[in-house]
Amino acid sequence: MYGDNYRTTFTGILPNRETHIRPTNFAIFAGATLSYMTVQHIVQKNSIWSETGKFRFIEDGNYALYIDKVGHTYGAYLSSYFFTEMFLWSGFDYDLSFVLGPSLGILYTAYVEVMDGFAAGWGFSPSDFYSNVAGSLFFMLQHYIPFLQNITPKFMYIPANWHGELPRKPHSFFVDDYSSHTFYWSLNVHNMLPSELKSYWPSW
Repeated sequence: MYGDNYRTTFTGILPNRETHIRPTNFAIFAGATLSYMTVQHIVQKNSIWSETGKFRFIEDGNYALYIDKVGHTYGAYLSSYFFTEMFLWSGFDYDLSFVLGPSLGILYTAYVEVMDGFAAGWGFSPSDFYSNVAGSLFFMLQHYIPFLQNITPKFMYIPANWHGELPRKPHSFFVDDYSSHTFYWSLNVHNMLPSELKSYWPSW
């Protein structure tokens, strides 16, 4: 169960209690992940990582009024969710998937931060790294602390100029347009209420 509902995979099947690897699914997962990371590395090596230097730390919290830290947290949470789903789909057992998925989420985001550390125009941002770890850790903790399953981080993107606001300048991609981002938590209020109050909360 997950948040008082059956926890299924993205395909609608129930997760395994024991690991029985599906070779074809795992090969697709591994191949797609390696291909994506290779393409991403090449693209970013030819763009934001094209000029390199000595590894350095840069604390960049104030450049986007810290909203990018929320973005990092959400991105790591989403990465951890994706990897966990892929491990479940590949036949790994439920408990192991919730360790491997977030671990891979942390490693993936850490790799990006380390590459930023060597890029001339960037740097390894400790607060970005901590935010990444927080996102993956929160996803993992939801498995071990059932109460946290009632909290779902969510993200919404509506271009700022659609509603009369100014987009962030400069930005090269929608992930940098923080003026158009909304981050929020969706709460399962019914599950969080004391039992004597649940009958007063609408079922919908």
